[in-house]
Amino acid sequence: MIRTVTNPGYNYVFDYRTGYFARWGNTYAEDPQYSPVGPEILDIELSTICSNGCSFCYKDNNFHGKNMSLNTFKILFSKFPKNLTQIAFGIGDIDANPDLWKIMEHCREHKIVPNITINGAKMTSELYDNLVKYCGAVAASAYGLDTCYDAVQELTKRGLRQVNIHCLLSEETLAKC
Repeated sequence: MIRTVTNPGYNYVFDYRTGYFARWGNTYAEDPQYSPVGPEILDIELSTICSNGCSFCYKDNNFHGKNMSLNTFKILFSKFPKNLTQIAFGIGDIDANPDLWKIMEHCREHKIVPNITINGAKMTSELYDNLVKYCGAVAASAYGLDTCYDAVQELTKRGLRQVNIHCLLSEETLAKC
């Protein structure tokens, strides 16, 4: 499915299946650097529950975090701009939010591509399959390199075309980075 927006000075084409996105203006010199009518992609934190307990976590995720419910997500979703194409979800542990797959399914039903960053822990074959089913892209955080590399390998062998490694640069992680 191809989604297009055409307005004076702001146009885009987005391929829902491949993730291809192009934005342009009336002329090359007038190409907008961002959407003048609202975001094309949003970042949303679905859970702050994480068992890693990293001291350098910029989100302060921990065992006692909170989840966004499907109902709350649907309320927010109804307010999103019509030119939105993708949502980048943040989550600590992949199993932390029991509504994760329903939220991603809701996105897909409304032609929005979900993407996610995972810590790579607690993964199973079923979880990898669900990520490939729903996501356009997955980033695996490089906390434990074997865990990260395993996640990248499992996702790519299942056919996910956009798999990234997320590496947080901080004083504590500098040597590993």
